[in-house]
Amino acid sequence: LLEAPVAAVDVAAAGNTAYWATATGAFYSPGGNPPLSLGSRPESSAIAAAGEIALVGGRGTMQLCLVAEPTCDTPLQVEGGAFQAIAFDPSTSSNNFKAYALADNGVHEIPARATPGTFSINLFRPSLLSRPLRFGTATYARGLAAGAKCVYFTGESGLEYATTGSRTEGGVLAASGAALGVAVRTESAGKETVYFTVFAAEDAGGGVYSVAPPAVCAP
Repeated sequence: LLEAPVAAVDVAAAGNTAYWATATGAFYSPGGNPPLSLGSRPESSAIAAAGEIALVGGRGTMQLCLVAEPTCDTPLQVEGGAFQAIAFDPSTSSNNFKAYALADNGVHEIPARATPGTFSINLFRPSLLSRPLRFGTATYARGLAAGAKCVYFTGESGLEYATTGSRTEGGVLAASGAALGVAVRTESAGKETVYFTVFAAEDAGGGVYSVAPPAVCAP
């Protein structure tokens, strides 16, 4: 059991290191060793990792951390509420990367080099329908995943996609206001399948679904 001071709200893994975000900051555990603080700002809400790079999202902030140092850049201030999910582009390498993050106001792009002080973030797919799902007194984060040519995310419209090339276009792949988690499976031949969850009773359509990406997203 990897323990943190308070309950974790998001988790990621890269190599032999686990990462997680909590209301008191982000933590990591290399090789199952005792947890260490990433030194990030409190109230972390989303985290992703690739190699020894970690991105930590909070309420209106995004932060780049290099585990090998270990050091974290000063968090960037970002409009759009708390970040709900972060995903690295599949083409990410140890020296250069691209990532995407979902906030209340849509999908943000993070083009960056793995050097402190040289990363940025911008809103590239605005959406007023990507707010978390509220059910009674509970709040559930929406999901986001990156494929070869598109990023997939959930919101009040359902499962959506947006191209990540020089020209951005997108649409709804599956309509369901209760869509939450999303993941992309890539086969050895490069073919992708998108999976997503619907938070509802089974007789009301709840469950895990799969859908083929549109042609514009094919690798």
